[in-house]
Amino acid sequence: MLDSLWTPTVAGKISLPHRLAMAPLTRSRATPDGVPTELNAEYYAQRASHALIITEGTQPSADGQGYPVTPGIYTDEHIAGWRKVTDAVHKADGRIVIQLMHVGRISHPENTPHHRQPVAPSAIKPAGQTFTGSGMQEMPEPRALSTEEVAATVDDFRRAAAAAIAAGADGVEIHGANGYLVHQFLATNTNQRTDQYGGSLDNRIRFAVEVATAVADEIGADRTGIRLSPGNPFQLGDLTEDDPHELYPHLVRALAPPRPRLPAPRPRRRRGTPGHTARAVAPHAAPQPRRHRHRHPRQGHRQRHRRRRHRGLNGPRQPRPGRARTCRRTPEHPRPRHLLRRWRGRLHRLPRPRSLTQAPAPEAISFLGRFGVRTAQPGSGEHALATRAVCRRVTTRSRPAALNPHSPHRTWTRPPSMTEDEATPGMGTPIEPTRGSSPKREKDAIGEVSDSP
Repeated sequence: MLDSLWTPTVAGKISLPHRLAMAPLTRSRATPDGVPTELNAEYYAQRASHALIITEGTQPSADGQGYPVTPGIYTDEHIAGWRKVTDAVHKADGRIVIQLMHVGRISHPENTPHHRQPVAPSAIKPAGQTFTGSGMQEMPEPRALSTEEVAATVDDFRRAAAAAIAAGADGVEIHGANGYLVHQFLATNTNQRTDQYGGSLDNRIRFAVEVATAVADEIGADRTGIRLSPGNPFQLGDLTEDDPHELYPHLVRALAPPRPRLPAPRPRRRRGTPGHTARAVAPHAAPQPRRHRHRHPRQGHRQRHRRRRHRGLNGPRQPRPGRARTCRRTPEHPRPRHLLRRWRGRLHRLPRPRSLTQAPAPEAISFLGRFGVRTAQPGSGEHALATRAVCRRVTTRSRPAALNPHSPHRTWTRPPSMTEDEATPGMGTPIEPTRGSSPKREKDAIGEVSDSP
């Protein structure tokens, strides 16, 4: 965390060398008319090493002054006095923003230049005392602002912000906390108005939003800030907040800049469906039909992907699935094993023999059934079915192709070194297929096996 304090950052339009800022502190070193003096310029210049200086509360109008000899920013004399302060801070390589503070009911007639009664959202007397030139005195009951006076107060904030920028300030901060005027509009015990500025959440935050909007429109949102203090129990003038958890999120959402609305995605509709809109074409141009190579939108992707799987990037072209793959003859495999076909990684059965000229001997046959190895005795129907299954199925994974007695190519001859039982275990005499036979003859041959004793 200590390292992050000294990393540069950006606050709106102000570039900050680090992240330490000076909080506003009321110094009361201006003239009785609210004009900053040389003492103010020296005070802030001595603290220019902060990344950002937030000045003391500065009244935007005569009604907004609450303490004696505090500076203002609503006359030409005020602008000239603040120019000395900002020039001194900028000369010391600092940055400064002026805080606009309207105290509302937290005031006394002796502290204002016109000695008038304080103003507030509602005529409710605050509790406590305030400092005056003659000592501590009780704060009087304020005068409620009319709807027109509320709009005029918003305009006072706008003019004060423009004057602050004219005085050389880098920005302004709106004071919306600590029980002052903006905060008084937010609280329920100080705002009991029945017009558009009181009652519901939207009405109570209306004044704060209007002030922030007016200032941002005048000097730019990147130079405007607002100070909020939700749930602070130490508020001036016995101000209380009944619903801070609903109030401040609602206020922050209203103060946030509007996000650009993206166009809603248009639903894709197929041709011929209800709601489909045809594309407009020129009168002289006939609409061209959509040329789809594949009926399914992802079918072409599958086929292209399948072709790329069997074709190297820079190597030779691989044979496609389903084509015969040749291999050299070896003593263990004297015949090529191209009868096996691989399609999508699956092994398929070899083609069945066209005919059977010689059936297996009528003996017990062990075969692999659905639930394990079973044995069929001669003369049973199961023996005939097992004989037919043995004649049709070739297990090339367990035996080489040369030992396959049902090869559809040539007659297989048993090697001299191999006995008959080793050549065809459990199958009897090898079967020699003959080309050109019909399925009827095959059925007759199997039938003879089933009828044999």
